[in-house]
Amino acid sequence: MKKHKLLLSLLLTALYDYLFWNQNMGINVLVLFILLVSAALYFNPEAIKKTSVKIVLSGTLLCALLVLLYGSTITKVCYLFSFAVLIGFIHQPELKTIYNSFLTYLLSVSQSIKNVIDLYNDSENGKLKKAFSYIPLTITPFIILIIFYWIFKFANPVFDQLSSNLWNKIWEDISQFFGNFSFLHALFILSGLLIIFSIIFNRDLQQLLKLETPLSDYFIRSKKSIAESKKYSEGFGELFIGLKNEYRIALIMTVMINTLLLIVNYIDVQWLWFNFDYSQTQNLAQFVHEGTWLLILSILFSMAIILFFFRANINLLKNNKTLKILAYVWIAQNAILATSVAMRNYHYIHQHGLAYKRIGVIVFLILVIVGLITLIVKIKDKKSSFFLFRTNSWALYFVMLLTSCLDWDMIIINNNINHPNAPGIDKEFLLTLSDKTLYVLSQNKFFFPETKYVDDKVQPYSDYIDKRVQNFIQEYPKKNWQSFNAAENNCYTKLTTKINN
Repeated sequence: MKKHKLLLSLLLTALYDYLFWNQNMGINVLVLFILLVSAALYFNPEAIKKTSVKIVLSGTLLCALLVLLYGSTITKVCYLFSFAVLIGFIHQPELKTIYNSFLTYLLSVSQSIKNVIDLYNDSENGKLKKAFSYIPLTITPFIILIIFYWIFKFANPVFDQLSSNLWNKIWEDISQFFGNFSFLHALFILSGLLIIFSIIFNRDLQQLLKLETPLSDYFIRSKKSIAESKKYSEGFGELFIGLKNEYRIALIMTVMINTLLLIVNYIDVQWLWFNFDYSQTQNLAQFVHEGTWLLILSILFSMAIILFFFRANINLLKNNKTLKILAYVWIAQNAILATSVAMRNYHYIHQHGLAYKRIGVIVFLILVIVGLITLIVKIKDKKSSFFLFRTNSWALYFVMLLTSCLDWDMIIINNNINHPNAPGIDKEFLLTLSDKTLYVLSQNKFFFPETKYVDDKVQPYSDYIDKRVQNFIQEYPKKNWQSFNAAENNCYTKLTTKINN
């Protein structure tokens, strides 16, 4: 079995190199995904029985297909995250949370070489294991040295010049010595070997599982010791003695902040929801960017405070109905505040079109609303903080999957080009979108009458678009099959058809 694992790892590394070296993520993602997950499940057959593994396996497969279909950055990032979570669950099927599964995978990667050595290490070559234990002690000083090196490099121009000359000389000598040997290619292969070792040679890493196992979705009462109850005995600390005093503080705070929130929400509802006037907002960008993130920070801070007060025995305190009602009101007011944030974002989109940050605000607000709903459930049903984190980590995962299902580059460019407020659209931003949007850009050059600076030269937008189209048509046929994705292929077919006709 050990020999089979090593041979399989080397074969998969060779395939990884063939599929991804000097290639973009495309159909190669789906091919390697099928092989790696099949290998992982072969060595961990019990994992497929778990619901969490089935769900994340389906989600990761969906992401791999979306990379093939769209080839967008969002789908690639979601795939990499989902794949890491999937491997974590396969290695530790008993885990319940997305974040612990992701951390388990990171642990597997960090210990992958050690896992291989431990597997082949026996009593006769125990010195190898001992030597390996000194590696962290050796690496740490070098990491610190590198940090100081970069500090001095940026701080001292003379040192920067000397070090640059030295590294250039070293690189020239290495290049002459190895000829056509690519040092970066070797690092790429080693990184692939490291990843595949982490999948094939996994150990039973139970650190996070042991931390998670005792946790429950329901709150369990804990008895405070006398020493703890007397922890604060003088001055301001007396306010925190005992559960009832904590309850009174929570009551006072929720009343005060609910009052303040009521005023803010009344102003926002009157101004943003029903009587918003674009002419009265001199700097709409500042109004949205600064105001939006400050309000989101306020919502998160409010959620943290509520979670703090309902973290412990206050959940089971008799006659806490008033505090619960005030907490519900606070949560509801935060939902109204989140709606006001959405309205700010809507007004900005209405004036300036879509952009990734504006879409990100919408996605984030969806997660905030989910968080507020689960916070209500926690208080109402006496759930634990673990329930809150577990549920919201899964919500984050599903929202990521749903976000990946849309081709945002195409949605953004089609929405903005057809936007009624054309002068308010950031045309420079549209030109930075991926190559798959080039057909739409070429069809709508009239939308870009202005000029732009390219390499310190003034150039019309239309000329810049034509140059990008020309480069794309010349370069796309040179791509290998490994980098294929349907969106770019569709764009290339439409552009060449248009030119030939």
